[in-house]
Amino acid sequence: MKYPEWLSPFIISPDIPLRWYGTMYVLGFLSGFLIMRHYIKTKEFKIPLEEEGGLYDLMMYLILGLMIGARVGNYILYSPEVFVLRPWEVIGFHYRPDGKFSHFALSGMSFHGGLFGVFVAILLFLRRYNYKFSHIGDWAVLAATPGLFFGRMGNFFNAELYGTKTSSIWGMRFPLYDKVGGYEKWIKLPAALRPYTEPRHASQLYEALLEGLVLMLILLFIKSRKPARGVMAWAFVAFYGLFRTMVEFVRDPSIAWSLGWFTSGMFYSVPMFLVGVVMMIRLQQNRTSFVGDDASPYRNPSPFKVSASKSGAAPKDRQRPSSPKDPPLSSASSPAKASNKAKEAAPKAPANPPSDEASAVSTKTAPSAKTAPPKKNTAPNQHKPTPKSSVSQQAANKSSKKKKK
Repeated sequence: MKYPEWLSPFIISPDIPLRWYGTMYVLGFLSGFLIMRHYIKTKEFKIPLEEEGGLYDLMMYLILGLMIGARVGNYILYSPEVFVLRPWEVIGFHYRPDGKFSHFALSGMSFHGGLFGVFVAILLFLRRYNYKFSHIGDWAVLAATPGLFFGRMGNFFNAELYGTKTSSIWGMRFPLYDKVGGYEKWIKLPAALRPYTEPRHASQLYEALLEGLVLMLILLFIKSRKPARGVMAWAFVAFYGLFRTMVEFVRDPSIAWSLGWFTSGMFYSVPMFLVGVVMMIRLQQNRTSFVGDDASPYRNPSPFKVSASKSGAAPKDRQRPSSPKDPPLSSASSPAKASNKAKEAAPKAPANPPSDEASAVSTKTAPSAKTAPPKKNTAPNQHKPTPKSSVSQQAANKSSKKKKK
């Protein structure tokens, strides 16, 4: 079987520098974002979507961790001499033997380096936004599986990282672009002169199937069984290590170092399988919370961390996004201040309480409620008419005064 000639590293043509490999990375990030957003909307993945410390911030951390870790890890694990001989290639600059600039490309990405970079990025995200690892890791690995599928398909479109020679009917002859100076020169050659490899295993497709689709189905099955938090994350580590070790038996070992049949990929993948299985068993036996339950995803349950400033004010240093269910941090809601107000409202006892004799005298001299004078009516413009008896009495008094005179 010959590699399809209508496939190439370029989506359209070499004149339009849009490559399949880079596009596969974009599709992987996009699919991971959509998966995590779906579980946020179903309230299983309990982080905000657009607020600070939400999904957009998490994606930024994951993308940077993956790209930096995969790029640097590729040279640390497989070609450490590049850091001394050609350090500019680590950041993507490639030059010809005569010293002239050739092209810019991030060719060479290591999964194990990328996994370490993502792990460091998640730790930084947890520290910055106060989350628990068990509430983030399970969903991050589930969202990573489509990215593994697209990444291996990018390798297949580049006709790279193929497997060992085989005589089976599914063996594929891959084009040798680098042998003639790149795809642009290879495609211009007559069909009879274009170089190909012997029939080889299409190990890129094996890995896309196992590490991408099958691994995703396994994680979804584990999720449906309501495992303990963290089991899905370590299941990803264990099953990736298993599948990668299996594919290494038919993957070309000449692309990296090997010790006979034990390749460098096996050396990095076997410990992943062993550690992942041990951690899955330990977490499941000591389970305290399950994937998708209502446990809080934050290390500190308080919504804000208050820090005093020089001016005496107490600014709010955000530790996690606020929730509508959180009570307002007002002065009235403080139990200490409420108790102080209750004490102020209570009547105060006199400093020197009166003796029994003084209290008895005061009770005698105090007017009783029955003899209390009636209150005067102070309402304006309300004049009561003078009774007739009082008018006649005044006239009689005046007449008696005149007689005396």
